[in-house]
Amino acid sequence: MSEKLFNLEPFNPDDRVDLEVEKNEQEYFRPEDEQNTEQYMEFLQERDAIIEEQARKNLSNQNIPDEEHPIALEREVHKLKYFPVLFISAPHIGEEVSGVFPGEPTPLMYATSVLDRYIRTDTFPADTSPEVTAMMNPGQFNDEFIQQLVESIESEKPRVVGISNTSEGHFFAGEIAKRIKEKSPETIIILGGSHEDGVNAEAYLNLVDSEQDVDAIREQSTLHNADAKKLFDIVVSGDAPYALTEVLKIIANNKGMDNREITEEILKHKDSFSNIEGVGNISVVNTNDEVETVPLSGMPLDWNKLPLMFRGRLTSENKFSIFDGKKTAQIMTQMGCKYSCSFCMESLSSAMYKTNKSSKPTVEKALEEIEMLINEYQYEAIFFDDSTFTQIPKRVDELMEGIIALQEKGTEFEWGCQTSFADIPNKESLEKMQQAGCSYIYFGFEQIEEQIGKKGKIVKLEKVEEVLAWCSEIDLRAGVSLQFGLEGLGDYKETVDYIGELYSTGLITKNSIAININTPYPGTKEWLDMENKPDFNQELQRHPRFESAHQLSNLTTDKVNEIYAYARQEIGDGLIGVEYSNQEIQQHLERYRKEFSNDFYFDDEQYGGYLKGEVEALHLNHASISN
Repeated sequence: MSEKLFNLEPFNPDDRVDLEVEKNEQEYFRPEDEQNTEQYMEFLQERDAIIEEQARKNLSNQNIPDEEHPIALEREVHKLKYFPVLFISAPHIGEEVSGVFPGEPTPLMYATSVLDRYIRTDTFPADTSPEVTAMMNPGQFNDEFIQQLVESIESEKPRVVGISNTSEGHFFAGEIAKRIKEKSPETIIILGGSHEDGVNAEAYLNLVDSEQDVDAIREQSTLHNADAKKLFDIVVSGDAPYALTEVLKIIANNKGMDNREITEEILKHKDSFSNIEGVGNISVVNTNDEVETVPLSGMPLDWNKLPLMFRGRLTSENKFSIFDGKKTAQIMTQMGCKYSCSFCMESLSSAMYKTNKSSKPTVEKALEEIEMLINEYQYEAIFFDDSTFTQIPKRVDELMEGIIALQEKGTEFEWGCQTSFADIPNKESLEKMQQAGCSYIYFGFEQIEEQIGKKGKIVKLEKVEEVLAWCSEIDLRAGVSLQFGLEGLGDYKETVDYIGELYSTGLITKNSIAININTPYPGTKEWLDMENKPDFNQELQRHPRFESAHQLSNLTTDKVNEIYAYARQEIGDGLIGVEYSNQEIQQHLERYRKEFSNDFYFDDEQYGGYLKGEVEALHLNHASISN
């Protein structure tokens, strides 16, 4: 077997922290604050005493030498007190797809933030406690990952596996669940993520005209699929930090119950969930084989009380090629977007899952997280995942001042963000971002032909050119996202010609133009308006040259091929590419040389120089590696 992609080491007890340390987080969250502190701590002490007493009884009839007894006791206490939990961020691509940056599983880390804080302080408020063995974040669904998954299930025998998925990764989430159930039928599988948020019928009650419309959406939900019912025991939709913790409390307090008994116990505790902070619900299948929903309180989360994401259990390191392969963290400093583009999740999110403006993340908390990422986790770069990073100028200015202050104190890093051209007010704002360490901005352009300005984002070409010129003048790299198939049209040449001209004049950075195919994802206005909703239980067909699937779009495979061929001709190496190891490059070359003639080209001289060490790095764009 080749070198492992993942480090599936069990959680190290040394990672646990005292309640009085990690001062930054104490300002926002202390687990014992959720209950009466004195009674809470007494409960934990009594629980641990009971567990130790039971462990001693279990060892009393065994002939253990005195010198070995302390270790044996520690192991027995651990076995009685903890149960293993594994988290997985389902990949959204298979091994045949390249050129896609998987990124960090920030939704999953956010969902487990409260749970992680309890675990790391060893203060989980139940008779037993979960212990997270790993958070698997594979870039692709491939044989290597499957083997690692199976090995982990067989060795750790997790009582619970939590899977986070997107709509594009929903099929792979099901494949992961199948393998888990095959090896460990008694494992409870909890499913969550943006796809579950998008197909949560209850979230659409205020957005549709009739109960029939709600029922139509409900039929799209995961547990209404007969096969999925056999795989997933619990589905979490909406705000997960406190809801997930409550689910695990029920499991921890009922260690001897089977999976069906646990789901019945959740239904018995509906009142507990109705008091939990957050908007969303828990779904399970009851004894009558019917899907039953347990709502949360509906009270928006106070983001400033949530603990910072714990990144110590990730099994894959995040490296972003745009930052020359530096270890890169992804964070969000604000929620939501002022635009309502019909193809984006943000078009409905504020109506589906209410937020409280006064409880959104503060600039101060963002700076605390940045400082922790650089100084404690040794990240070298940060990419801000805010939908439109510069949409609130005053906030951006405050954040820039804070980052500059951190840089001056020695917390050095480079960073990038994504935003719209319309939200760059002037050249001075870009200069300040650059002063704070910004080296790359990814702009949403989408497509000229679709006239998307009619709905949401307005794209004025003169503004595009002005902003890109500012970036060029101060050597700030700029990337652009294109999206074809919007509004049901298949035209593309005007967009490609325009972007190609901008690239040829040096206004867009090399290898920074991403081309996407519009797909109506759950949670978007496009999806809601569709009479016949697409089936995301099937494996999506992804053209290896595009960053998004095209199977459910209005574009045919032939049209997708046509778009790429034209983009390759007009834009060339402006298209986003991907780096490979020498072995992977050779495999690609051998396969493509045999299979393609007219649709393949490669600079053998440059490759030879790379192998000799004369060229420091080799970049393959989609045109030279795709099939």
